[in-house]
Amino acid sequence: MKAVVTTTPGGPEVLQLQEVEDPQINEDEVLVKVEATALNRADTLQRQGKYPPPKGKGASPYGLECSGTIEAVGKNVSRWKIGDQVCALLSGGGYAEKVAVPAGQVLPVPQGVSLKDAAALSEVACSVWSTVFMMSRLSAGETFLVHGGSSGIGTFAIQIAKHQGVKVFVTAGSEEKLAVCKDLGADVCINYKTEDFVARVKEETGGKGVDVILDSVGAPYFQKNVDSLNIDGRLFLLGFMGGAVTQVNLGSLFAKRITVQAAGLRTRTLENKAEIVSEVEKNVWPAIVAGKVKPVVYKYLPLSEAAEGHWLLESSQHIGKILLLTLKKQNVDLFNRAICSCAWNSYLRFCSTPISESSKINSGFLLQNPKNKTKKKTHSRKSQFHFISILFLLLDLLLNMDFSSMDRGQITLLGCGFCVLLSLHFTVQLLSQHLFYWKNPKEQKAIIIIILMAPIYAVDSYVGLLDIQGSKAFFTFLDSVKECYEALVIAKFLALMYSYLKISISKNVVPDEVKGREIHHSFPMTLFVPRTARLDHRNLVLLKHWTWQFVIIRPLCSILMITLQMLGIYPNWLSWTFTIILNISVSVALYSLVLFYHVFAKELAPHKPLAKFLCIKGIVFFCFWQGIVLDMLVSAGIIRSHHFWLDVEHIEEAFQNVLVILEMVVFSVLQQYAYHVAPYSGEVETKMLKKRE
Repeated sequence: MKAVVTTTPGGPEVLQLQEVEDPQINEDEVLVKVEATALNRADTLQRQGKYPPPKGKGASPYGLECSGTIEAVGKNVSRWKIGDQVCALLSGGGYAEKVAVPAGQVLPVPQGVSLKDAAALSEVACSVWSTVFMMSRLSAGETFLVHGGSSGIGTFAIQIAKHQGVKVFVTAGSEEKLAVCKDLGADVCINYKTEDFVARVKEETGGKGVDVILDSVGAPYFQKNVDSLNIDGRLFLLGFMGGAVTQVNLGSLFAKRITVQAAGLRTRTLENKAEIVSEVEKNVWPAIVAGKVKPVVYKYLPLSEAAEGHWLLESSQHIGKILLLTLKKQNVDLFNRAICSCAWNSYLRFCSTPISESSKINSGFLLQNPKNKTKKKTHSRKSQFHFISILFLLLDLLLNMDFSSMDRGQITLLGCGFCVLLSLHFTVQLLSQHLFYWKNPKEQKAIIIIILMAPIYAVDSYVGLLDIQGSKAFFTFLDSVKECYEALVIAKFLALMYSYLKISISKNVVPDEVKGREIHHSFPMTLFVPRTARLDHRNLVLLKHWTWQFVIIRPLCSILMITLQMLGIYPNWLSWTFTIILNISVSVALYSLVLFYHVFAKELAPHKPLAKFLCIKGIVFFCFWQGIVLDMLVSAGIIRSHHFWLDVEHIEEAFQNVLVILEMVVFSVLQQYAYHVAPYSGEVETKMLKKRE
């Protein structure tokens, strides 16, 4: 396996990723295949030679916490089994692909937290709970000051203290960091660079001071902390970043009956650590599951960039935790690059289609020109060459990937990526055929917009599956992209039907054979229009408006929804309001298409309108109703995070995205039949001529 090691103390540049032996577990340990590990200040001190690690603690001496999947268990371990997703408190060894962990220091990944983000929990949860709550006995109704509120320790301490009913004070060095602390729940935010925190604390507490202080600065803050404490106050020292030697007025300690405590986690006994971990699981984990406490992650870096992570940590620019992801992520990155390569290959093929020549092709030319067969064969060879090139690219990719180091989640991502490629291939194949036989621009432009729906849905869902942002606003944006395009497709489908019937709204052209035909509306549309109407220009315009209203309403609602979510003013009643508006809008648009089909079923029959419409309706139907069903299953607790192995925050979106990606392959194949190029390639005319002969 690979691990980050050093041969000499020094700056971040001494951190090197090397091949090392796999760790061996004893009968009371488990072997964890590391997904992610978090950086801590102790790691930087250790790298400088100021904080020596215990001997024999992992192939890498760095890394005090991690998350991952259990790969092996000792014979005395009963609670954990192979395949469990866990996070763990370590004495060292987290900067590696595998680590041996005492079973008592292992925690389950909390429901609702992704596997990689769980790496940001163990150390801070155990540190804060063991010091502030178990030793300093902070309780509801008291006041609490935490220095470095934007650090990993600070962001966690703010949330858990607020959850316990405590008034929280924080210090930080910038307004940006204080704003984050405020959002996490801090009541009083103090910029230590521009304010005297002692004076501010006295002011906010009526001269009394706070009950508990958690400090990692050390010597420079010691007397100030004492001055900031209330009677019977407790000062807990978790570190001494500013120095370890200071002078103090002991009289102030006596006068206020102040308790000063200091402790770390690494030097505690295994039994003591197991007790802390047990208390954390009992008291802190329910708050995380309830969404009251969340991991705050500033940046993700690959394990090979541990040095960059140390530079960033020591610069104090970060807010929250910095995580290192293990090298196996490169397999997914490699596949993502392959998808981009295949998409670029498809784009080049799209651009190389000889539109200028193919646009000259018409039915007469196809029937009379003896060179037509040669053109068809050439185009067929290009399609075969394109498909073979993709197969060779994927074969080369598979040969260079290490599947043995991949978990089920990564294999799922690769499988979904392959499905995206298939959707792209079938769509580009059909697209290039229409461009090659460019006979009726008005109809074929509409067809091109319609057939692009499947790959756009597939790519959009794959981006959501990668969980790049993980926020609700981001998922709303992805859904909006799909539904806005869906609105455009519905409008273009109606325009295609108009074209088949030689109807032109702009030119007020309605063929005599369809003019005056009866239209029968159904409930609830009969509440707004007569049950029976005659087909004329006015009613055709009305059908068009019913379709295009969704094209306008969908983007407007999307912009409002995303903006309100980002501003944090998006209550449930408003969400349901938007949902009702959009459902009514899309229902009206689809109603106009169904009505149009029933009225002109006979005239449209040669154009296979039902197959064309089902390709659109099928995508909309599956995406909408399976989303509703999944939300209900998640709300009922039938589907939970541990049922799915993808590294995502929102489990219902993960299931939805996987299903959509699979379905788009099916629909991209069905489109080959529904929107076949035959009516424009001359094959239909040839068959009709032979039939006449």
